[in-house]
Amino acid sequence: MPKPPVDFFANGKLLLTAEYFVLHGAKALALPVKFGQSLKVIPPGHYDSSVESHQFSWQSFFHNERWFSGEFDSDHFSIKKASDWSIAETLVQLLKTVREINPQFQIEAGTTIKTVLDFNPKWGLGSSSTLVANLSEWAGADPFLLNEKVFNGSGFDIACAKAAGPVFYRKGQKAEPVFLKYPFSENLFFVYSGKKKNTREAISAKRIVISEEKKEEISALTDQFSACKKLNDFQKLIKIHEQEVAALIGQEPIQQLLFPDFWGAVKSLGAWGGDFLLVAADRDFRQVKTYFSEKGMTEVFKWEEMVLTPLRLSESLE
Repeated sequence: MPKPPVDFFANGKLLLTAEYFVLHGAKALALPVKFGQSLKVIPPGHYDSSVESHQFSWQSFFHNERWFSGEFDSDHFSIKKASDWSIAETLVQLLKTVREINPQFQIEAGTTIKTVLDFNPKWGLGSSSTLVANLSEWAGADPFLLNEKVFNGSGFDIACAKAAGPVFYRKGQKAEPVFLKYPFSENLFFVYSGKKKNTREAISAKRIVISEEKKEEISALTDQFSACKKLNDFQKLIKIHEQEVAALIGQEPIQQLLFPDFWGAVKSLGAWGGDFLLVAADRDFRQVKTYFSEKGMTEVFKWEEMVLTPLRLSESLE
């Protein structure tokens, strides 16, 4: 009788505040999203497999389409076959690092590992962080340590992966649940920019020195975002935050660059230059979607379609 398969799931993420600053210890407001990634470990014997002895297979899907497949040596995690060699190399790096963290970690020959994304991997919602979280849970490894060793990120995305709702996050500290209930949430939208930003490139390109005073200014701004009750105040906070990041990295805010005629406020989320934008506007969904569609950005979401939100704070603490 073969062992039963085991399943894991992790949430994707968006970073509402403190992009770049969070890498240096500023307090950030992070949003787990309703989209995520599952990982299923199917032990040998569940179905006929063409995988050779001493090997295991890895298959990755987005909806019903397979976007990666590979076969690996079960003893040394070396690549035997791969549809995309660079993805396979990243998997090997992750698996070998997991074994460094937990030397007891083994993958039985004949095992099939299946991952399924329910968001487009181009969106930048955390195809890597959700994998790190799921893999760590399966292997009994610290996901923050694995993330730091392989991707050298702040860890906010790992904090989101298993969170029940929005969290405050400081690098190296435990995430703090925050009950984020904006009275104006129907005026908040997420727009996919059409460009995916490579997080590792963004991190390595920004070796910046930030004063303690500036970190605390950004942390205070994060608190103001979380406590905001009025749309016009929220829009003002967006513009202040965008100017702070612009001054830090020497880039022009996205609204000035691409949407100077927009009637609301637009904020970059995460590393500037790609992925999602947050839009705050006193207009309805149809009007916002029409504006950005005319700019070639057709994937627009309402706040409640994107953000994972518990019904009450106690759910975040469970």
